[in-house]
Amino acid sequence: TNSAESSLTLPGVDAVIDLCGRKQPTYDLEHDRLILKHNFCCQNVLKQRAGRAGRLKPGVCYHLLPRSQAEKLPKHDPPQILVQPLDGIVLELKAALCESNKSINRLLSQFPTPPTMDQIRKAFTSLIRRGLLKDTGDTFDALPLTPAGTIAAALPLDLRLSHLVTLGAGLNLLDTSLLLAAL
Repeated sequence: TNSAESSLTLPGVDAVIDLCGRKQPTYDLEHDRLILKHNFCCQNVLKQRAGRAGRLKPGVCYHLLPRSQAEKLPKHDPPQILVQPLDGIVLELKAALCESNKSINRLLSQFPTPPTMDQIRKAFTSLIRRGLLKDTGDTFDALPLTPAGTIAAALPLDLRLSHLVTLGAGLNLLDTSLLLAAL
């Protein structure tokens, strides 16, 4: 489990049995949502987990995965920008750059590992569908924030929760939406 990756050291533990798997939030681009997906860890996580054994004295880690299969695993996890939804990032960038003519597409393309154009397109489409960007028929960079988008961008919440609170406020159900967001 991912608990093996915490910095907790238990005195007397000199062996770790690693199942080599984890459940990890992963962005499902096709369905535009986060899903909890079980998969094998990458090689650097297996190495880190092995370090949990022998913190206070010599130890050993048993990976329950054939060495030949472990060697085929990716060396590192993909960058988070490729596996998380971009709509929150795009909304924050829109709010921060609303007075400038800077291109969000160009800015995102300058990231060390840039997101795909499909991810960017999905993010803008999601924001339009939620009523946070106004669809004027212009290019994505030219689309203005709606009043709800301006409020949602200012809230220190996940986009979906910001949207919930913004809708609740607009329907005079702020207390209910805040309660639901807190759950």
